[in-house]
Amino acid sequence: MLLVGTVFWGFGYAWSKEGADGINRAAGADLHSLLGPMLVLMLRFGLGGIIWMIIFPAARTGWTWAHFRSAVILGFLLALQMTSQVLGLLFTGASIAAFLTSLTVLFVPLILTLALRKPPGLGTWIGVLLATLGVWLMTGASGGHFGIGELLGLGSALGCSVYLLTVNHLVPRAGVDRMAAGQFLVCGILCAIVLLPLRNQLPTMRALLHETAAIRDIALLTLLPTLLAYGLLSHFQPRVDPTRAAILYLAEPIFAALYARATLGETMTSRQISGAALILVANGVVEVVAKRRASPVRSFAQEELGLGLEVHEAANARRKE
Repeated sequence: MLLVGTVFWGFGYAWSKEGADGINRAAGADLHSLLGPMLVLMLRFGLGGIIWMIIFPAARTGWTWAHFRSAVILGFLLALQMTSQVLGLLFTGASIAAFLTSLTVLFVPLILTLALRKPPGLGTWIGVLLATLGVWLMTGASGGHFGIGELLGLGSALGCSVYLLTVNHLVPRAGVDRMAAGQFLVCGILCAIVLLPLRNQLPTMRALLHETAAIRDIALLTLLPTLLAYGLLSHFQPRVDPTRAAILYLAEPIFAALYARATLGETMTSRQISGAALILVANGVVEVVAKRRASPVRSFAQEELGLGLEVHEAANARRKE
């Protein structure tokens, strides 16, 4: 299910870029303007949150202040990561952005190592290295320069890593439906706040209706990469080791390249095909290692990302004694 969601995230690169460009054209703004990307994000996640609450009654009931706080945290992290990604696309190519975003697979185990002082096993690290090399080959990112777009892409990868780990910690406690709707709405509201200084530049409805491709792209972004893909992530991510999940998400550039080939006529070189194959091999390595280490009782997320509640309780008991 996480891989299905990754398919639509890969497609979303093109939809985000084309949608933002269309809005900027409708507003008569520069194609590098902040207006287009932020309006796309606001509509994508704002509409996504509203539709989610309409579809799933559980998203509308049982809210507590703790749930509200969790939704704000997740929505803020989601907005931060997505804003870095879409702004980076204004200044760099989609392949470079995909490569940098895929560095999530390196940040997740590094963050876990720093936070828990328990790094993943050797097999997982082999998969990480193979996957990183595969993405580097597939995107052809070895040539280029490192500018503002690349820096934003790197920030997006770091933000995505923190977001994934936070999902594993908060969603099981607060509920999938509430957290999915809550984080979408918070993200949409934060993007609307960013747009307030640009409200005089917003395109008219007549001008926007002429950009039918942009409207289509926003609709696709709302339904597939947002409602479906993030819904799958919220439901299945807490059941999966976050490093394994990050490896799966590395398939995103593959689907992005395939979609670009089908819609834009772009082709893949032999180096890119080799990189895609390495990513698949890395997925297989991590899956095999994970199955050997899997516990029939508790998942990695429950064991490692529950913040060691049992350890703290034992320590408190010893202090009292």
